[in-house]
Amino acid sequence: MYSEITQRIGAPLFTLADLKGHMQVEHADDDTLIQLYLDAAIEYVEDVTRRVMNLANVSYQMDSFDDNYLDLAPIRIITTITYTDSQNATQTLAGYTLRGCELMHDDFPSATKIVIDAVSGYGDVAGVVVDPPKTLQLAVYMLAAHFYENREDTITGVNSTQIPKGVDSLIFKYRNYKA
Repeated sequence: MYSEITQRIGAPLFTLADLKGHMQVEHADDDTLIQLYLDAAIEYVEDVTRRVMNLANVSYQMDSFDDNYLDLAPIRIITTITYTDSQNATQTLAGYTLRGCELMHDDFPSATKIVIDAVSGYGDVAGVVVDPPKTLQLAVYMLAAHFYENREDTITGVNSTQIPKGVDSLIFKYRNYKA
């Protein structure tokens, strides 16, 4: 299965102003750099947890319904599921349900070239707001602040670290992988 974020939608949940407040930075001299660190921190947390921090359109491509676990959580809406049937005709799947990140169907058809389009992430979808867990929010801000304060690997004694252990500890339980 291949999954990707195709387009960010909605208002960003993590802002430059909030990050600067967290870091107690009052000047605008480094705003472009701080925004880069914020974007990198969001990307890191998304990559490790497979959770979409800001609302986005996502797309999944797979060769069969055998792997029906959709890994970019939280999935808010599935917009379309199309597939190529055994007669080489494009069809739309109906009658499915979603349990967490698992696509459920009473009898998945024999199919190839499956494309699932969905909206995933935290934010407001049709008036229903889902906020990211506070620990993930903190991890994003801690990591962005770490990038700003330590513009290269941090060396403590004989140990070198690129990502603060506290960040990985905060995001560990939110990793979204099929068991």
